[in-house]
Amino acid sequence: MAVTTVQIISRMKGPCMDDFIRMRSGENILQETSNFVKEYRGREMPFKVTFHSKPRDVVLEIGDLENTAYAGRKHMLDSWKHLYLDKSTKLEVLGVLNGLPCLAPWLQFIILVAEDGVVYAHENEVLHKIAENAIQLFEGKGVIPGKKVYRYGKGFMPTTTEENLRMVKGIQLNKSILKSQSYADSKADKFRMLLDLLN
Repeated sequence: MAVTTVQIISRMKGPCMDDFIRMRSGENILQETSNFVKEYRGREMPFKVTFHSKPRDVVLEIGDLENTAYAGRKHMLDSWKHLYLDKSTKLEVLGVLNGLPCLAPWLQFIILVAEDGVVYAHENEVLHKIAENAIQLFEGKGVIPGKKVYRYGKGFMPTTTEENLRMVKGIQLNKSILKSQSYADSKADKFRMLLDLLN
């Protein structure tokens, strides 16, 4: 199945847009993002996107975590910080992108700005890198799915058979469970054939 790339293009003018574009990568980017959200909370920034080759209007609603589907779940900030990217990275919520079909709760892409200025969109258990910085996002160079996609907990998954075996031994899984899984895997085609016969 082909993945549709959504190009994000903003044509909004005014102080809100000017202030956002001025935010640069650097040690103060998270504080600048927080200040921006406090000043413009609830403001809607209209975007044009191309979705399945058709133009579509979407809205970025400025807000913090409490203005998202994850209101009251402060642990999400720690989850985004530690469980997605290759290294722990602080992220600040900028708002939610409404109006695009997605797998996220309330159909909201949660837009996050990282401590290095990179802009991400959170969708369910996936973090999309959608722009290198705020300027790129608003110059029409932001895309969903992201230029790079980070899955929840991917950095903690074993990458080799040896790592997997060490992990299994570490949590003391019963060998019979592993044998059962191996047997089921080896007979998967036959199981599917039997299920097809039952239908």
